[in-house]
Formats: sequence, structure tokens, C-alpha cells
Amino acid sequence: MEARPWTVRTLLAETTRFLAGKGIHSARLDAELLLARALGCGRIDLYLDFDKPLSNGELDAFRELVRRRGRREPVAYILGEKEFYGILFAVGPGVLVPRPETEHLVDAALADVGVSGRARDPLSILDLGTGSGSILLALLSRLENACGVGVDREPAALAWANRNAARLGLQSRARFVRGSWFDAILPDARFDLVVANPPYVAPEEWPGLAPEITHFEPESALVSQEKGTADLRALARDVERHLAPEGRVYLEVGMDQGARVAGLLAASAGLVSVDVLPDYGGRDRVVRAAAAPERARGGPGGRDAVLLGV
Repeated sequence: MEARPWTVRTLLAETTRFLAGKGIHSARLDAELLLARALGCGRIDLYLDFDKPLSNGELDAFRELVRRRGRREPVAYILGEKEFYGILFAVGPGVLVPRPETEHLVDAALADVGVSGRARDPLSILDLGTGSGSILLALLSRLENACGVGVDREPAALAWANRNAARLGLQSRARFVRGSWFDAILPDARFDLVVANPPYVAPEEWPGLAPEITHFEPESALVSQEKGTADLRALARDVERHLAPEGRVYLEVGMDQGARVAGLLAASAGLVSVDVLPDYGGRDRVVRAAAAPERARGGPGGRDAVLLGV
């Protein structure tokens, strides 16, 4: 008796069961993404040809993708890309996968720029711990008169960031440099926006995270000492001297860190309007603050900060 061919319908059903059995909560979505990649089509196209039989070559390609996902490799690494703020970013080993929750930081910065009436003004942006460049490049894609610097200590991350800037045609407005937080920036450089998604996971929390994270993503991009606050403390301590008058800082934080980080920023004499912004689940997500307008500040600002700041 001839075996029935594998179709889109049967493969999605079987793969969903297989991945769910591996403890993967997004099993159906992952199955769709992987099958669409193997067939070179969009997810919606799978349902437009639900009973399409697959060729042997297509089956082999799909099985290899499923094997990788079954080992808990992140889908973003398997596909080589991840959508963030409506943009596809290239990602892979050595760089953190952009998270949807970080879009709250981008939302807040863009909203504040628009409310202040500065959206059309030349703006300089500093992105600390830039990783794939997702935050900086998302901002630059919406702010046509802005330019920015992304800083990261890992060469692999900087390679992904430069690749993404080139893919998006933003390499003329974005520079990526190696360094640890503000060490890569000239002491008197000033920026209109400073953004960061620093490590904020406590070391004792790391073993309990999903295998997709602990087995594949860089621990250095996620884990920080002092119960996850060491890097946030360093940023809060030094950010005021790198903000232009009325410049703003946005820090992503853990769900129970908002008050502590807000207190650290509020302790700076040059910062005002410190508050904590929740995500859609009501959890602490972003702490923001503004530089006092009346404080005298030297050093370059605007585009000069980007050109001279590194």
C-alpha cells in the first residue's frame, strides 16, 4: 500500500505535537514559521494551499529546521531574523534576540520627541548595549533627521548591528563602536536621547530561564550582578553628564526594578521628571528621566556628538 504524502496540513499538525512535547509553548506558530521557510512562502500561503504535498527535498529541508527547534534553538536563530518594531533584523549566535517588550522603550522615546515638537529637529541618539542595533535603528527609521551611535562590548554583536544598518540603508546615520557603556564616548559628548536595554537578570535567575536563552543567547547580554542591578546602577550614575540640555534617557528594567532605578536617577541633581512606565501587563518596563534645561553644559551636542563622541 502506497504511503500517503505529507501535506502542509498533516505536517503542521504533526510538527505542532512534536514541538509541544518538547515543552515549546509556541509550537503551532513555530511550525508555521519553519514550514513557510522550507517552502519559501509566507505563513498565509500555507493555508491557501493546505493540502499541497511536499517534495522529498522540501521535506528534508523542513525536517532539519524542526530538528534544530526540537533542540530548543531559538526560531530567530534558525530563520536568521527577528521582527522588531515592524522591521526584520538579522540575528544569530552571539547577539540577543530582540524582544517585543523592548518596543515599549521605542514607543516612549518617539512619543516624547513628538510631544516636545522636536521630531523634525536634528537629534543625536546614544544606544548603550546596542546588540543587533534594533533600538537605535528602529528610532532612526522613524526620525529622519536623527543620527546615532551604538555601543557594545561584544564584536559579534557589533557585526550584526552593522549588517542591519546596511540592510536598512541607515549606515550613513548610524555608527557602532566597541566599548563598555560610556567608556567608548568622549567625556564631553552630549546626546539628545540615551537609550539602553542593559543586562538586568540576577545571576541566580539565569538557570531557571528557558533553554532557548540559557543554551544559545549570550549570558553577558542578560545577566548582571547585584541582583540584576549592577549595570543599571552604572548607567544611572553616569548618564546625566552625557545628556544635552533637556535630553532624555530611557532604560529598560526588570519587572520589580522600576522604583530602585528611578531612585538612582532621581538622586542625580541634573535629572528631572523621573518616572516608571509599565508594559501592557502592568509590570515595570522602562524608567525615563530628562536633563534639567537650566543646567549649563559644555561639549558637543546634536550631530557633533555623534561625529565627535567616539
